Amino acid sequence: MPLFYYGLHRLLIHGLALWLTANGRYPLPGVYAVGLAVIALLYWPGRWYAAFKHTRAEPWWKYI
Repeated sequence: MPLFYYGLHRLLIHGLALWLTANGRYPLPGVYAVGLAVIALLYWPGRWYAAFKHTRAEPWWKYI
């Protein structure tokens, strides 16, 4: 699950950074708020992926 989460958060944070910097700069509390929102948004896909990997019998799913 760590690689899955890492890949998703990189894509999401990059997209948000492009969108937010186009609209101006944000103070540090705003950056923290965006970071917490990213963690909250990625919790559910991470749980789904962990359950998905747990139900698969193929051994190569361990490595993805």
